[in-house]
This record gives sequence, structure tokens and C-alpha cells, in this order.
Amino acid sequence: MLRTAGLDDDRRELYRLAMHLGLVAGPLRLLYGDFPERDVMRGIAEFDLQRALGPLRTAS
Repeated sequence: MLRTAGLDDDRRELYRLAMHLGLVAGPLRLLYGDFPERDVMRGIAEFDLQRALGPLRTAS
């Protein structure tokens, strides 16, 4: 978990969300082309999407 002095829980969660969304976007960009390992990239995108959405599901 990210621990930095002065970084409150809300900011840390926002940073984590942004990081996982970025890790979803990269593999999805590769899937638009002719990337040979499509299942691997799809798996990475799905994993990080679940990590990004997890806290949002428990908050509602």
C-alpha cells in the first residue's frame, strides 16, 4: 500500500484508482492493433479494471 507523509486516505485511493485505470488503458490500446498476445493483454486490462472498480462497489 502507498504510504507517504501528508497523503490522506482519500488522495491515496484516488491515486490508486488513477493508476489502475491507466493500467487498463494501456492494454486496451494494444488490443486496437494487431498485438499478438491478445488474451494476455485482455487479462491484464480485466484484472486492473476489477482492482479499480472494487472500492467503488463497496462504497455504494
